[in-house]
Amino acid sequence: MTRAVIESVINEFLDSTKPEVLAISGKWGVGKTFTLQSLVQSYAGEGSLGRYSYVSAFGAKSIGDLRSMILIKTRRFPVQRDKLGKIVDETEHVFSKGRGHAIWRTITTLSEKIPYGGKQVTVLLETIAVSLINKTIIIIDDIERLGSGIAMDELMGLVSELKVESQCKIILLFNEAQLGERAKQYEQASEKVVDKKLAFLTTATEAVELGLPADTPLRDFAAPCIETLGINNIRTVQKIANGLRTVQSVIPNCTDAVKQQAAIAVAVFAGALYEGGLVSRRPNKSSATTGTQSLWVWARTRSWRFGARNCTDADF
Repeated sequence: MTRAVIESVINEFLDSTKPEVLAISGKWGVGKTFTLQSLVQSYAGEGSLGRYSYVSAFGAKSIGDLRSMILIKTRRFPVQRDKLGKIVDETEHVFSKGRGHAIWRTITTLSEKIPYGGKQVTVLLETIAVSLINKTIIIIDDIERLGSGIAMDELMGLVSELKVESQCKIILLFNEAQLGERAKQYEQASEKVVDKKLAFLTTATEAVELGLPADTPLRDFAAPCIETLGINNIRTVQKIANGLRTVQSVIPNCTDAVKQQAAIAVAVFAGALYEGGLVSRRPNKSSATTGTQSLWVWARTRSWRFGARNCTDADF
């Protein structure tokens, strides 16, 4: 599924009040969170729910903890902007005014001041959160990083409750390949809970557009190599961009032949280091050279495959 289609499906999901669950899975670094947050920030439709909340499951110790996080991070939707179109930074949650704020402030104050009743107050806070969360777009990220205190069945039970009882729309973001032992539980529960599933894929060309800015030095030399290698991880491409900047500072006055070989070597090396298996042959461990020198010699020899000619001393 192309990125344009994925964005269209997400926008269509946001532009509706129908309670449903959208599960988006994709490998690390393909841009799931970035794309979704960008679409949320830029949404200007009129058919959505009036609130949204983004939370990460990473660090949540219990379902009650996760539920409280959802409430605390609830914001108005669409995102508020000023007259110049800039996003207004809301530092208070949706219940920052009126009776909701009074209830919230009283409970949190009691939790801090009652040394032996804090746990009971926390339970009360979580209970109130149940009734306050409703008709909200909820994004739960990093599901594969759930804490040991939360079972997958519990999480999917919460999602089902938010959808059916609280009339919410929920988007789940995760790397399905990293679910581990929870994969089977998710698969079984998702059959009843999840309405739509998206496999988030990014092409190497899209990764270059997003991770390799136009002003990156040596970009024209590295981009074709990245696409040939099929590196579609945006974070890896960003690392390549950083490497290109470093290399450019060392060879600013060298010929284009040297710059091309250096740029391709950076891309090939990053592909081997971060994208294990993209490059067919690794450095020979029995080589007399070691460390950086060995890696450079290896990467340089691989660069010939991508059109770089062998350089002589006159090129430097």
